[in-house]
Amino acid sequence: MRKGLENFLLAFLILLLPVSFKVFSYGIFLDGLTYASISRNMAEGVGTPFKPAYTLSFGNPSYGHLPLAFWIEALFFKIFGDIPLLERYISISFGIMSLILLAVWVHLLNGKVKWSWIILLVAMPIFPWAISNNILEVFILFWTSLSLVFLTLAFKRGSVWAIFGGFFIFCSFMTKGPVGLFVLVYPFLYGFIYDKRFHKVFNVYTLVILGFLIPFLALLMFKDFRVLLEHYFKGQIIAGVVGKRERAPERWYIILRLIRELMPILVLLILRLYKSNNVVLSRNFWLYIILALSSSFPFLISIKQIPFYIVPSLPFFALAFSELMKLDGFEKLFDKMKPRYKFALILTLTLLNILLAYNSYGKIRSKNPFYTDLVINPPSVEKIHRKVGICPDNLFSDWETVAIAQRYLKWTFVFGWQKYTLVDIERCKSIPANCKKIHPKNPKRFSLYKCNKR
Repeated sequence: MRKGLENFLLAFLILLLPVSFKVFSYGIFLDGLTYASISRNMAEGVGTPFKPAYTLSFGNPSYGHLPLAFWIEALFFKIFGDIPLLERYISISFGIMSLILLAVWVHLLNGKVKWSWIILLVAMPIFPWAISNNILEVFILFWTSLSLVFLTLAFKRGSVWAIFGGFFIFCSFMTKGPVGLFVLVYPFLYGFIYDKRFHKVFNVYTLVILGFLIPFLALLMFKDFRVLLEHYFKGQIIAGVVGKRERAPERWYIILRLIRELMPILVLLILRLYKSNNVVLSRNFWLYIILALSSSFPFLISIKQIPFYIVPSLPFFALAFSELMKLDGFEKLFDKMKPRYKFALILTLTLLNILLAYNSYGKIRSKNPFYTDLVINPPSVEKIHRKVGICPDNLFSDWETVAIAQRYLKWTFVFGWQKYTLVDIERCKSIPANCKKIHPKNPKRFSLYKCNKR
């Protein structure tokens, strides 16, 4: 058991290398910045649990997503304050906890610690990217991993555990709607593949539904939640299905992107099968691959298909391919490694992660000059929620700049010249005589102007 845990730590340290590379650097993805702003605002009293607010004007209220992830992050902002990059630390923590929970689930299924599948995730670049960028799919993975643990306990130790499984499926739903419900297929799969007691499957499903419905019906008692739910389904789910949201380049885009992410592992699999024609499609393989497909293929229903939507499916693909590639032998090889060599390898990887993290401090991994002009060197203006004018007006739809300004300076963009106005010096054609630049001294692109009353 100890060897298995040491190898598990080794796998994690390898996975964290691309995460440590950017852990203390600026440049979080647009969506991650938006979710962090909504959560921080909620913690500061701008917006409510059922009426989240993105800015003081647009996105107020913000009904684009169900709010559980915002509630969780708001709690962290309430405890730690408005710390830059706090959302990244939260996201990485939930990503790591998700993989630990999946390892616990695999241990419940197999009776031993398996870890080689975690290394396979390094070959899927979007996974370490995701856990570094505060996207909702990381939280979905966390809740679904928890539900898998409790649903497995329901079959092995007593059906009552299924209530908790149902509750955590509800939490997944409250993070990003129906896409978090794919774990509902698990009790049927487990019963069909492992248990064969279909009355047990029926009992588990009954308790899962109970665990889901109790908190859901409790929330429905609040009018604001019913309004949020209605706006969410109309504006996000239905609009996505009928093509009124962002459109993918083609109907099969999400599957083509999935294949692209899996390509390095598919190559390794082909090489492995070339050396050994003995392929066994184990029960575990079928369980993992069906869970992987059930969490990725349903996105074909919607015209809105974003690459990171596949993130919750990737650990299950990694588990499935690790079964096909028979990586148990690879794990046994590390088990036989002499303790001093293993310790040296773990120490080396730990130091390398620390070095990469240290080197990332203060770096800007974004091409947007707003970071250099106003985030790294903020203006000496009180950091409060305020409306800031813009020039030119099309800055209002520069969504990345909007997100950065809101997250780090609490600015809400409004049209026209205000007391404080953000100026794009490359595109703003004229500046009123009563407005003077106050920051920064040598801008790359953005300057803050203060306008006195005429």
